[in-house]
Amino acid sequence: MIRLLKTLTILLIAALPARVVAQPAPVSAEAAAGHPALIMKQASAAFQAGRRDEATFLFYFGQLRYRARLILAPDTRGDGDGALFASLMETIGRPVNGHAYGDVPALLKIIERVLAADRSLPAPDLASPQGRRAQEAARKGLRELADHIRANRDMIRQQRQENGLENRN
Repeated sequence: MIRLLKTLTILLIAALPARVVAQPAPVSAEAAAGHPALIMKQASAAFQAGRRDEATFLFYFGQLRYRARLILAPDTRGDGDGALFASLMETIGRPVNGHAYGDVPALLKIIERVLAADRSLPAPDLASPQGRRAQEAARKGLRELADHIRANRDMIRQQRQENGLENRN
C-alpha cells in the first residue's frame, strides 16, 4: 500500500504545473493561493537542488495550508486529499525533516517564518469564517509542534546522534 501511495504521489507531483517549481522562497502569492500540493512540489524541487532550508520552509508552509484544508473538509473516505497528503508527508516530508531536525534553532526560525507568511498571504479557499477557523487550528498545531521541539531539543539531538544522524547546531 505504501509503495502504491509513493508511486501515485510521484505521478501526481509530476503532473502538477512546473512553473511553480521555479519560484523562489518565500512562497509566491500565486502559489500560496493554489493547492498546497503545488507548494510541496516546490519544496521537493528545492530539496533536490540542494536548497535545503528553502525546502524546509516550503514544506512546512505547504503542510500548514494542507492541514487547514483537511480540517475544513475532512477526507472521510481516505482516497482523496487526505491520501495525497499522507503520501506527500512520507515522500517529501521524510527527507526534509531529516535535514530540518539537524539544526533545531534554524527549524524553529523557519517555523516562525512559515507562521508569518501564512498570516500575510491569503488563502482563497480558506476565506470563509469556517476556513479562517480551520487555518487558525492548523497554525495552533504548528505552534504546538514548535513548543514540543523547543522543549525536547536536547532529546532530539541525542536521538539523532544515537541514530548516526548529523546535528549541525
